[in-house]
Amino acid sequence: MKKNIILFFILFCSCACSKDLFEFSVMSYNLYNIFDDKVQGGEYSQYNPSNSQIWNSELYHRRIKLFSEVILDTYSGGADILVFQEVENVNVIKDLLNYYLRGYGYHYYSILESEDSTIANAIISKIRIKSVASYSVAIEEFSGLRDISAVDFDSPISFRLFVNHWKSRLGGADYTYSARQAQSRVLASAIAESLVDVKHCIALGDFNEPVYLMNGGEYALPSEYQAFDYCGTFFEEISSVELPEIGEDYEDGAGLAWAEEDDLGKLIITADRDCHCLEDGAGVMYFDREQGCSYYYQESWLAFDAVFVSQAFVDSVGWELESVRVIRSDKLLNSLGLPLRWSSKYSSGYSDHLPVLAIFKLN
Repeated sequence: MKKNIILFFILFCSCACSKDLFEFSVMSYNLYNIFDDKVQGGEYSQYNPSNSQIWNSELYHRRIKLFSEVILDTYSGGADILVFQEVENVNVIKDLLNYYLRGYGYHYYSILESEDSTIANAIISKIRIKSVASYSVAIEEFSGLRDISAVDFDSPISFRLFVNHWKSRLGGADYTYSARQAQSRVLASAIAESLVDVKHCIALGDFNEPVYLMNGGEYALPSEYQAFDYCGTFFEEISSVELPEIGEDYEDGAGLAWAEEDDLGKLIITADRDCHCLEDGAGVMYFDREQGCSYYYQESWLAFDAVFVSQAFVDSVGWELESVRVIRSDKLLNSLGLPLRWSSKYSSGYSDHLPVLAIFKLN
């Protein structure tokens, strides 16, 4: 685990706290490759400022202004913690804050870079960031796999946020499967290790897979069944699917829970808030199957962007997960009801993903 990420502080805001002492919110959003307006090398061709007809300061500021409007419209005054994927560098975050989110209480930010990756994850927060660490993921077949970052907060409670952007399906879902599987194993081990001391954990981001099909670092279903997700018939049909012989499976009535045999990396993902069927020492994470789908891929809606939480957030004691939902506002959709992607030609659009908002309340 690396701990060499620089944490930046924003000092111009007036308040670091949520407007509601009994509620905090987290928003995750893949920004569809947002690059700044400076030539630094490594830019994607469609976002290279050296060709001003394709990408320039006007288009750049138009994009980040549109994103600021999404942030402020999704949750009044902006969610307490903003998590982004596909950000070029820290300049994008600084410009977003200085030009378009000034005065909304965002004191802290961190750029979560990974070696050999052109784009990064980023966090902007009204809540003080205590520390940031990074878990590297490396396999021979793929270079530049993005790290999984663990971000600690100590207000309004002590909790850990795992930020994910797993390998895309570019090149084929089966071909890239092993990369996402490696990232799932690292996340499973990181969560299981963390739950020993940190009871409140949140994992979120762009997983490029329906994340609840993975447990204990292994997919719970073989690759040919990856099309199942809770926007369709996943929960109705999962019991009839033959499971791979890995570890021991449990069925909790709402979906599938899965445990590995090893203590480290034992992670059970469940849709049952009252899941009591699990042995001691297993790391249990909950997801809300009513969340909705965020990404349209090969003529299907998929829940690639997701939030899931540790059992301490769903035990009816103290801070609780109130809701998780994909934001499907009209402005984010095109005439076909699909995510309205950015177009430099028309100076309009947002992303190929929809944002996800999670709200937590004090019980």
